[in-house]
Amino acid sequence: MNYVIAFGIIAVAMAVWGVLFYWYKANFKSQPSRAALWEVLREESIYDREKQLLAIKNEFGISDQAWKECWDSYHHDVDADDLFEQGASHIKKNDPIEVLFKRLLLEYGINPERVTLTMIKNDADFEDANSVQNLDENDRIFHDIQINYQTFKESDAGVNEVILRHEIMHLICYDSLALLYLYTLLKESGYSREQIFNAPSVIAYNHGMELRADRLSLYHNKKLAEYALEMYQWAHKTLKNEKLNDMSISHPSYEQRAYEIKKLIKRMG
Repeated sequence: MNYVIAFGIIAVAMAVWGVLFYWYKANFKSQPSRAALWEVLREESIYDREKQLLAIKNEFGISDQAWKECWDSYHHDVDADDLFEQGASHIKKNDPIEVLFKRLLLEYGINPERVTLTMIKNDADFEDANSVQNLDENDRIFHDIQINYQTFKESDAGVNEVILRHEIMHLICYDSLALLYLYTLLKESGYSREQIFNAPSVIAYNHGMELRADRLSLYHNKKLAEYALEMYQWAHKTLKNEKLNDMSISHPSYEQRAYEIKKLIKRMG
């Protein structure tokens, strides 16, 4: 029973990922191994996420009924979303960051009019980037990617592309919306923010979500994956002594991300 419930949670996100699969299949006809790798990564993601969600359900003792109601609502909102409906295809922006952002959205088949790019300025504590999904007053999902504008201005295009692709993948997989529903369910079940965020099962789920976004945003482009590997290896060596404890709950270490990307590159051949 529990496995059926957990698998249902994944079904809508996997359907969305299917859109990407057919896009990549069409664009990589001369590279059938990429389409095959996508299928493997997709199946692995279903299995891993299913295990991680079941671990959360069990650790917090959530009833089958409450669990099912939570994810039924999630499914309803995702089913009604129009993230992939056709929108404006021309790029009018002058800012190179905005141009890159819109180009990537169009590449993934996303309607650029449905995603906001929020540039955070004059906030040294804001991380490099963050994806946000929530419901507006009409119960429609809004999609927002927030970036540290100064950091992006000072970074080269390769770094910015790695980061933006990663955050866009979170939107495609409706990760932020899933977290919203998950955290709301746990909070309404009587758990505090500290109990939720520090729970081993939730930390494992968050880490798995980030590693999945890395893999699925890089698997199609070996050169970009190698660039990301160098980026995280540099970050591990350069930033490992800085205060990163706040990120350790929601993100795996730079060392682990580099290790997983290195494994991905080997699988790409």
